[in-house]
Amino acid sequence: MRVGLRRLRDAPSFEVSPRSRRSAMPTLTPTDWSKVSIIPKMKTNFKQSSLTSDRLDKEIADYYKSVGISVKGIDPPKPFLTFEECLSFGPANSTLKAKKFVKPTSIQSVSWPVSLSGRDLVGNVKTGSGKTLAFLMPAMLHINSQPPTRYGDGPTALILAPTRELAEQTSVLAREFGPHFGVRSSLICGGQNKMMQIEYINRSPHLYIATPGRLIDFISMGLISFRRMTYLVVDEADRMLDMGFEDQIRSIIQQMRPDRQTSMWSATWPKEVNSLSQDYMTDPIIISEQGQQTALNLDIKHAVNVLNPDQKLAALLEALKSEPIGPDHKVMIFCNTKLSCEVIKSNLRNNEIPCEILHGDKVYAERQSAYHRFDSNKAHIIVATDVASRGLDLKGVNLVINFDMPKNIDDYVHRVGRTGRAGRKGKSLTYLTDADHEILQELIDLLMRSKQEVPRDLVELRLRLSRKSAGDRWGNSRPSRYSR
Repeated sequence: MRVGLRRLRDAPSFEVSPRSRRSAMPTLTPTDWSKVSIIPKMKTNFKQSSLTSDRLDKEIADYYKSVGISVKGIDPPKPFLTFEECLSFGPANSTLKAKKFVKPTSIQSVSWPVSLSGRDLVGNVKTGSGKTLAFLMPAMLHINSQPPTRYGDGPTALILAPTRELAEQTSVLAREFGPHFGVRSSLICGGQNKMMQIEYINRSPHLYIATPGRLIDFISMGLISFRRMTYLVVDEADRMLDMGFEDQIRSIIQQMRPDRQTSMWSATWPKEVNSLSQDYMTDPIIISEQGQQTALNLDIKHAVNVLNPDQKLAALLEALKSEPIGPDHKVMIFCNTKLSCEVIKSNLRNNEIPCEILHGDKVYAERQSAYHRFDSNKAHIIVATDVASRGLDLKGVNLVINFDMPKNIDDYVHRVGRTGRAGRKGKSLTYLTDADHEILQELIDLLMRSKQEVPRDLVELRLRLSRKSAGDRWGNSRPSRYSR
């Protein structure tokens, strides 16, 4: 069936600036909402248990300390420690039980009451913390609380994600929980049939889950109105900025109503993300794990081996042969280059160790095939570049191996964050060489902060490199008298 391109007659009139050579995307002119008739936003209608309201301040402080969370902001609401404390989640109880969720994660406990009370929220949290449900469930209750939508109104809520893989996985959860709340969602991202996505838009879904590029395309075509959009989530904001999406994010937000509720989630909090939050949020509650910019997962046991580069392949084979690899014990191996991925794949297969591979030279269909084979237990080892360090929720990963140490400590955190997710225990193994000297001190500091054992080899490498550096400086500053 052919789908027509229906430009919404009551959508704001968008003036599209010329395409940026750098981004190859149109830049949108901000909407003047003083000239647009809008339906007022309603407060989210939710019920809170007396268990929450009667909780003492000391109990709350003890809970924050026990889970390693800091909460900053004006008068933050009390946390929910059980599913029963938010009575409005009742319709979804059957799905929560089917997924064997016993209680909210610490991030869900703290963030749900903040979002349900209508406050803006900053979540500086690690991967695998349950953050997707942390913003998805309140979004659905917010949608439930608004007046019914009509054709042409556009979405009530928008979730922005940096990659289509992450958007797709968020969409899967939205389809699981949406029917309980009567919420229809639509996925808008690249790599999908554009006309089919337009057909879904024409069905007036309540919730959009989108990547910036495709969303801007549809806005610039006049197919999407934001006059009812009162709930915004920006997921993995730091990743978006790493990918060069800052201008696009700002352009999208400037199309939105000023009275919207906003939550922004990021595993790290660089100054660019902080600037975004200051520009587009009002008195947000800031939730941070461990009170640090680099969020670290204490459910992961870290090991670091200092090796020569030519020893790494043999060490990898030995490590894999000692692991009980199977459906309940999966492994991810990270490399810095596509060539390293291919070399490892060949060596593993030559040793009759099957694996899948993910890197930037693989087309979208190949990456999806590798992901689905791993997710469906048809493969138990995956070798990848940082294309898989974020945005892919690869379940059941018990061990992450950094065959190559990443170039910065944030990438290390994201890589090892593929294991130890949602309260499960995990392990990471990293191979370090002299060439990784620039990140060495940060790695040692990170291990110490996470109460992990710092290997003696690591300390000795730091001392050896420090002595070498001091010797080089001495040699350069004190030339021999015989060289005069």
